[in-house]
Amino acid sequence: MKKIMFNSKYGLDNAVLEGRKTMTRRIIPNRVEVRESGYNACGFCDENDRDVKPVYKVGEVIAIAQSYKDCGYDMELIIDGKLMYKHPGWNNKMFVKAELMKHFIKITRVKAERLIDISYTDIAAEGIQYNIDVMTNLRIFMFPNGEREFLDDRTAFRTLIDKISGKGTWKSNPWVWVYEFELTNNLNNHESKDN
Repeated sequence: MKKIMFNSKYGLDNAVLEGRKTMTRRIIPNRVEVRESGYNACGFCDENDRDVKPVYKVGEVIAIAQSYKDCGYDMELIIDGKLMYKHPGWNNKMFVKAELMKHFIKITRVKAERLIDISYTDIAAEGIQYNIDVMTNLRIFMFPNGEREFLDDRTAFRTLIDKISGKGTWKSNPWVWVYEFELTNNLNNHESKDN
C-alpha cells in the first residue's frame, strides 16, 4: 500500500480528514517533457522516451500519512524492535508505515495540467476556504488552517502553493498531476502488489 502526505503546517491534512479538501496537485519532475504525439494518454515522457505515469491511479486506495502519535497508538507498543514512542514515526509522518495508518483516500480521477490552469472550483476542492466579512459583505479567502486573508481565492491558492512547494512555483507554472479523491475506509480496492 502507498501513502500520501499532506502539509500539516497549513492544515491540509486536517482539511482532507474533515472532507474540505478533495483534490491535490503534485508537480511532475522537471526532467519530463510533453510528448507532442504518441500513445501515452497524459502525453509525458522522460529523457529516455519512457512514459511517465502518475504515482497514484484511479480506484487506488492510499493511506494518509500521520505520525503514530496522531494516530493514537499506545506509546508502549513495539514496532521494528523499538518502543513506539522511540520510533522516528512517533512524531514524524515521513517514517510511518502505510499499513499502520488509520485514514485512507480513494483516487477518483487523475489528470495532468499546468499549475496556473486551476479552476475556481478546483481551488475550493484544494481546501481554500472563505468567510463573509460582516462589515463589507465581501468574501475573505484563507488557507485551509484559517491563516492569512486574501480578497480572492486565486491569490490565496497561489500564495499557499509557493509556501508549500517553494517560492516561485506558481510563476514557473510546472506541469502537475491533479488527483481527485474521496475519504474511504474501504480497503477492498487495495492491491498488495503496490507495497
